Amino acid sequence: MIRGKTSTGFKFAVNENIANDFRFIQAFRKTKSKNADDQLVGTYDLVELVIGSANMENLFKHVEDKDGTVSTEKIMNELTEILKIIPEKSKPLKN
Repeated sequence: MIRGKTSTGFKFAVNENIANDFRFIQAFRKTKSKNADDQLVGTYDLVELVIGSANMENLFKHVEDKDGTVSTEKIMNELTEILKIIPEKSKPLKN
């Protein structure tokens, strides 16, 4: 497991083999689709796959605005940062 913390303070634990999981590639591909529905599904699947369904609520609370909304942009910023941290800490991905 790769453990880390984003610049905003979100603590995460990610399987170091996540990039080798075909579901990761499938979800990432959907985020790049021309179909808006596929993009939404892919984005959700990607976040859930990377941080795990049990940690989703923690992420939501971490980025929640004062009015109670959870910004998609903030979620994606956290995910992007996590995806940048993973290769730095993963021996298999470094190679």
